[in-house]
Amino acid sequence: MQKVFTYGTLQNKEIQMELFGRILPGKLDQLTGFKKEIIILGTNSYPILKLGDETSIIDGICYEMTDEDLKNCDIYEGKEYQRILITLASKQKAWVYIEA
Repeated sequence: MQKVFTYGTLQNKEIQMELFGRILPGKLDQLTGFKKEIIILGTNSYPILKLGDETSIIDGICYEMTDEDLKNCDIYEGKEYQRILITLASKQKAWVYIEA
């Protein structure tokens, strides 16, 4: 299983049903060192993480996913995002999507 820290649209239950066919169980967690901003793609706006400083804290949810789920996330996030491995406040290692 893979762990993925989310801070935006991947927490949406309708998007989870579309991408994974189910609602994912998750746990609240935090990520430091990044700041959340908004990008505009077409007529929609989306949150995106950029490097911040050690005082920057992002609240989110960490989900467990299969390898196939993770591939679906990569496609969903598109070229504006890149997936990197980070360590959360809980000391868990997880993937997160940040600005490409």
